[in-house]
Amino acid sequence: MSWTDVQTWAALFVTIAATWVAVLARKDSKRSADTAFEALDLQRTETQAALDALALQRTEAQAVLDALALQQQEAEDRRNGVVSPEPSFSLISLHGHQYLLRNDGPGTAVNVQAWALGSTVAGDGSDPLVLRPGEGEFIKLGNWWRQPTVLHVKWEGQEHDVLLHVPSPDSGQG
Repeated sequence: MSWTDVQTWAALFVTIAATWVAVLARKDSKRSADTAFEALDLQRTETQAALDALALQRTEAQAVLDALALQQQEAEDRRNGVVSPEPSFSLISLHGHQYLLRNDGPGTAVNVQAWALGSTVAGDGSDPLVLRPGEGEFIKLGNWWRQPTVLHVKWEGQEHDVLLHVPSPDSGQG
C-alpha cells in the first residue's frame, strides 16, 4: 500500500470508523440489556409482592368468612333451640407479664374481649377475636409497678363478665 493510494487509505479509514462505531454500539447494547434485566428483576419482585399481598388478603377474607359461618351456625342453632357448648377460659402465666388466655371449654367463643385495669388487652373490636376449643391468645398484663389481680373476659352470648384470677408473673399457673 503506497502513501498515494487514496482509495486504500479511505477504505482503511472507513474500516477503522466502522469498528469504532461497532464497539460503541456493543457497549450501548450491553448497557440496554443490563437495564432490561434489572427492570425484569424489579418487575418479578413487584409481582411477587403483589401475590404475597393477595395471599394475605385471601387468608384474612377466609378468616372473616369462617367467623361469619360460625356466627350463622350459632344463630341457626339458637333459633332451633340447640344449646351450643360453652367456652371456658383459663389464664396461664408464661414469662414476665406475658400470659396465655386459653379457651379450655368445648364451645367456641366469638368476639372475645378481655380487659384489666381499664385497658383492653384482647379483642379491641377492630378484628373479631375467635377462640375455638384449645386455642389461645397471647396477652400482656401489667408492668413492673402495677399488676392486675383480675382479668375481665366477655364474648358474644355472655351477658356478664367472667372474672379470671391473674397469677403472679412467672408462676406458670393458670
